[in-house]
Amino acid sequence: TLLASPNIVSKERWVRQYDHEVQGATHIKPFGGSTQKGPNDSGVLWLYPHGGAKESTVCVGCGLQPRISLYDPYLMAQYAVDEAVRNVVATGGDIDNTCILDNFCWPDPVQSKKTPDGDLKMGQLVRTCKGLYDIAKTYGTPLVSGKDSMKNDFRGRNGKGEPLTISILPTLLVTAMSKGSLTRSQSSSFKNSGDIIYWIGNRDAGLAASEYAEHFHIDAKYDYVAPVNLETNLSVYRKLKEVMELGLIASIHDCSDGGVLCALAESCFGEMLGIKIDLPDLSDVTCFAEGTGQFVISVPEDSAQKFEKLWQGLPFLPLGQVKLTPRFIVNQNIDEDISDLLTAWTREL
Repeated sequence: TLLASPNIVSKERWVRQYDHEVQGATHIKPFGGSTQKGPNDSGVLWLYPHGGAKESTVCVGCGLQPRISLYDPYLMAQYAVDEAVRNVVATGGDIDNTCILDNFCWPDPVQSKKTPDGDLKMGQLVRTCKGLYDIAKTYGTPLVSGKDSMKNDFRGRNGKGEPLTISILPTLLVTAMSKGSLTRSQSSSFKNSGDIIYWIGNRDAGLAASEYAEHFHIDAKYDYVAPVNLETNLSVYRKLKEVMELGLIASIHDCSDGGVLCALAESCFGEMLGIKIDLPDLSDVTCFAEGTGQFVISVPEDSAQKFEKLWQGLPFLPLGQVKLTPRFIVNQNIDEDISDLLTAWTREL
């Protein structure tokens, strides 16, 4: 259900309408793997054909979390920034050489007769700016540009002729651009049977504003949006650069919409490899929560010991292994054919 939901399902049909091969310098493309179905986290451009250094790349990714503004626009901004940053870090971007761009898409925030809740929307805008400032300051990611659109409201009539106003959710779209290198470029698809799968990053997250909550009932104790652990995330992003430069990672994919199980499934699609893993439990919050700073990665078996030693002091959890047989096996309770999951994920909207 989640893989086939409009917010998660593959957008390949839309992506293919646009040219992402301009001047032939696209190093990491929207989709990868031998199937060309594995979704990558950001686009990566090789700069050498355009006069850059031989190994120089630039990674470009986006973050968008408007549902969180119903709970706290401060966190909505921080989740959007963190998602954009995760996307570029996952493809080899350097967190310490990253800049961001903000795009505010807002309902009318000016109090008036036609906008009786304008003060609330203005307050949400202030909270968003504060959240954006705090995370950009901590991550050291300067805002180099941006734009705003502050009148995103439809005013008309419904089918009965009655007055109707539809306003968008307070929304911040963030684009991140990061200095990368061919020496640490990486894609999201699992590549080798036997590789060890890890879940890295702070796993504290609720289910409020998640894709899961759009489709299923959630327990009241999980009805919250977890704050962003900025310092831990920053340490994770810096460590990722180090281990990627050492060549210890075979694949990396950020956990976003749908949580860790959806991220794991998407990592299987590029090569149609399977997984056999054990989660700490099969609770809804473990399987489907959408926190920040989280990734699923695969590491060659002979590099696992070195990887774990380097990762000491930072949050990581070994989950299991990549398997040649295309089955999605979790805790021996879930056993699905990868092709069935891919069918759900590639359905046409």
